[in-house]
Amino acid sequence: MASRFELVADGTGKIHFVLRGQDGTALLESRACESKIMAQNAVLHARTALKTDANLTEQSSSDGKHALVLADKDGSTLARSAAHSSPSALGTIRSSILAVAAAAPIVDLTKRSAASASR
Repeated sequence: MASRFELVADGTGKIHFVLRGQDGTALLESRACESKIMAQNAVLHARTALKTDANLTEQSSSDGKHALVLADKDGSTLARSAAHSSPSALGTIRSSILAVAAAAPIVDLTKRSAASASR
């Protein structure tokens, strides 16, 4: 599987993107967007934000989990990685994100989600 930004619909009708790595692993997932256009715009913002490594920061939660958070130029959260129990895993994830994000195509899976929901 090639790396890609997938546009997916959740159960509430919101759209978000998932950046997948070469092996299909979800590297980043965006916040929910009201429309497909807004989700596509979020991908463009993510690509721009990832040009500056400082926009991808580590965040620790009170339960001891660690994740990477991608911030837009205004400081708002664009996307985050899955939570991990060890901060050491984040270095590999960061490298993967930075390696694939610029060239990853956008693949619209919202129609597939809607078709399977109607069955």
